[in-house]
Amino acid sequence: MSPSPDITVTKEEADLLCLELDSIKMRGVDCSKPVIKWSHCGLLANYLVIKKLNHTVPTSIQAQAIPAIMSGRDVIGVAETG
Repeated sequence: MSPSPDITVTKEEADLLCLELDSIKMRGVDCSKPVIKWSHCGLLANYLVIKKLNHTVPTSIQAQAIPAIMSGRDVIGVAETG
């Protein structure tokens, strides 16, 4: 699945976004850019259960991990939990 067309940020912009997302660190070649909206994941917003649960934006780990997973990459994610 290809990323949403409105994800056209530069590498520098993606790096700044990762800092804003709780200082996410990525390693690898051609890492996926983070998403800031559920619609960037390529899913139909009308059918998302997460929308019904009032999860309006992805968490920091979701913002980076989902695009990588959807592009077929292996992901190891570590995040603080509540």
